[in-house]
Amino acid sequence: MLCHLTLPVASLFALLPQAIKSQKITKKIWTSIEDLDASKEGTEVTIRGHLQASRAMGKGVFAVIRSSLYTVQTVCFEGEDIPKEMVGFIGKVSNESIVDVTGVVSCPKDKVEKCTQKDVEIQVREGRLERKQHTVHQCSRKERSDEFETII
Repeated sequence: MLCHLTLPVASLFALLPQAIKSQKITKKIWTSIEDLDASKEGTEVTIRGHLQASRAMGKGVFAVIRSSLYTVQTVCFEGEDIPKEMVGFIGKVSNESIVDVTGVVSCPKDKVEKCTQKDVEIQVREGRLERKQHTVHQCSRKERSDEFETII
């Protein structure tokens, strides 16, 4: 299910319709989080990992993405190319969900102390939610409908 937004906004971020499957070969080039360093500054990269934490602040959101033992901070601020819906979407993704992020590597003025990749961060251009992780609270909550009871 793609977000209910018109293109090109919906092409920037989305909830993908199926789980991760390697059914076809794409031209997408993946970068390992452990390979991100200052030498890649200005380079566009695509990473996949678990959303470890996110924090919305005003018109922006900071998110830490983890793959294996490595973490990197991503940042996304509302602007000309980034709609406020995208910032809101990223801020609401559940921790431990699998995400794909495409963006430009930058070197922040201050080191990112809470990540293994301290010298870099990714300025998000696109984001995809590959698989949503449900929390224990979400899995135990019951919703009633007129026809039947479901657990979401």
